[in-house]
Amino acid sequence: MEKRTLKKKEFDLIYRKGKSFNGRSFSLKVLAQKYLSGSTRFGIVLGLKISKKAVVRNKKKRQLKEIARKMKSQLKSGFLVSVIAKPEIVNTEYQELNKEFLCLCQKAGLLKC
Repeated sequence: MEKRTLKKKEFDLIYRKGKSFNGRSFSLKVLAQKYLSGSTRFGIVLGLKISKKAVVRNKKKRQLKEIARKMKSQLKSGFLVSVIAKPEIVNTEYQELNKEFLCLCQKAGLLKC
């Protein structure tokens, strides 16, 4: 996953105008952008409500980044996506996260046919 949405303006835009897709352990906010000619860009949000331990939050963040990186070739380009973790993510295994990510991307229409 080379490009991430890190700018506050982009996060604000996604939260205001994006469409939500909810899963058990995280949700996606997706916004289509005409000016983005490159690949779909992700931003991952894990707050202190997830866990007070940075080790746990960073592990889940790394797992989500890896899932997004592996799926990059299957995703349509021109989208801004914010992945917002829920407290249930702490008890979710990597394989389940992978399945949930795939399912939510499919619901959001991010996958190439």
